[in-house]
Amino acid sequence: MNEEGEAHGWGAIRWDDGDDYDGVFKHGELNGRGTYTRQSKSQFLIEFEEGKPVGKGEMYENFNSKKEMIVYDVEFDGSGMLEDCAPTVKQRKRLPDYKEAMIPVCGMLSGPSGGPSSYDHIHPVSGELIWARPSRADYVLFNAEDCRGKIVLVRRGGTDFTRKLSAVQAAGGAICMVVVGFNPDEKKYQRPICCVHTGAVGGDDLPPELRSLECNIPVIYILKCLECEPLNTHFKSRRDCKIGILGGDFALYEFRMSFGDVTWMISKRYSEFDALDNVLNTKYGLPPVGLPPKQWFGLRDPNVIQSRHDGFNLYLNDCIKRPVLVLSPELQSFCEMPEEVINSFKKN
Repeated sequence: MNEEGEAHGWGAIRWDDGDDYDGVFKHGELNGRGTYTRQSKSQFLIEFEEGKPVGKGEMYENFNSKKEMIVYDVEFDGSGMLEDCAPTVKQRKRLPDYKEAMIPVCGMLSGPSGGPSSYDHIHPVSGELIWARPSRADYVLFNAEDCRGKIVLVRRGGTDFTRKLSAVQAAGGAICMVVVGFNPDEKKYQRPICCVHTGAVGGDDLPPELRSLECNIPVIYILKCLECEPLNTHFKSRRDCKIGILGGDFALYEFRMSFGDVTWMISKRYSEFDALDNVLNTKYGLPPVGLPPKQWFGLRDPNVIQSRHDGFNLYLNDCIKRPVLVLSPELQSFCEMPEEVINSFKKN
């Protein structure tokens, strides 16, 4: 919002007739790149100027059905509002070949089983992909009903993971949330350009390569609500969203790491801290400040989670202050330090 109380910057809105917009505003008008959805039947990815669509973009008809969806390249001349005008150019777009539709996945390689960076705790899930609307999940989802039993894709940015996860959880019945990038200039993140099933679906004549194709994405947020059950808990009891409880059998603790202008996030389990602590004690003989105590009960209690998070934070700060430890490959691997940070430590 600007000083006049007008929508200004990135945002989302839904009108009474069922249309919604997710994109850039300027002085209360649609102004910039955005996604305009018309009553859940057609969707436009287009540029706007003073509320009017201009230039080239894409149109998706029947976008809620993969079998019936048709994609068009469209162009508008800016002569009127989207609901009152038709595109000056509308040409059906060639659907991508399955090899073109492969989704590049960026993720850290799995470490040794049972140790830091291990993905032993990940549980496989499968389901149909669906984009959140608004795409950044920074507001109540417009398509909450459509998310039941599906994997919800959420665009990076706009807000923190707490709000994204809370919005998807509030939809009720979604399997999990996957956060992806959107900017084609980003090399590590790309928007998936199709949804792929791991097997033939009633009447499909998919090629053999597609029928057996699987996509493994190790870094996801699995929701605690795996079935269509409403979440009536107060937001204070959702501290797990902020810290990062995964599944419900254990907790993932998130930390923001920084060195100079470089900032990154890591997520770790208690067992990973425990394994690191054993290595630092036995190999270097420089035990850092102690870890939070182990316990078998009350692990889902928000106060316990917060207390442990604070304790782990002190532990990491203590490790970073010790030159021998900060140069150790074990701590560098645990903290997932970028190469430029490691090189800076070596120089200093």
